[in-house]
Amino acid sequence: MKIIDKLLKDLIHAHGVSGSEEDVRAVIKEAIKGHVSEMDTDKMGNLIAIKKGPKPKIMLAAHMDEIGLVVKSVSDSGRM
Repeated sequence: MKIIDKLLKDLIHAHGVSGSEEDVRAVIKEAIKGHVSEMDTDKMGNLIAIKKGPKPKIMLAAHMDEIGLVVKSVSDSGRM
């Protein structure tokens, strides 16, 4: 399996609804750990990675969360 295919599969299967992005963050950290100079997570759960090197400087930003639903009940007929 190609590296990008494995990464995409791992990201797709990681639990990451809003407020619970820990699994997605762990997949990303594992994927970039050998390619960055520094890595940290702030109080809001944002993953901040820095790759030191010559100019130009760029910033990549992306969401780690996915759409999720909270099911409070299910009727006998299977409806929410």
